[in-house]
Amino acid sequence: MIRQIQALKPLVVSLVTSRRTSAPFGLDGGSAGEAGENWLIEKDGTQIRLPSSAHLSIAAGESILIETPGGGGVGLGYQTK
Repeated sequence: MIRQIQALKPLVVSLVTSRRTSAPFGLDGGSAGEAGENWLIEKDGTQIRLPSSAHLSIAAGESILIETPGGGGVGLGYQTK
């Protein structure tokens, strides 16, 4: 899931997210999911990667983009020959 939230007036934003530096693990041999990302998008389009936990002030017209991590897969749970 990707969400972009644009500020209509100056505001303070707090992000407390996880799985930004390590991907969600898979179970029973399933593949790992994708790690998420957080971005500040400035008025001129410049994108700045944000850490998993952040507290910042943004100006009107700037956006926060939150890319939720993808879930890990579930495998068969046994080895085939």
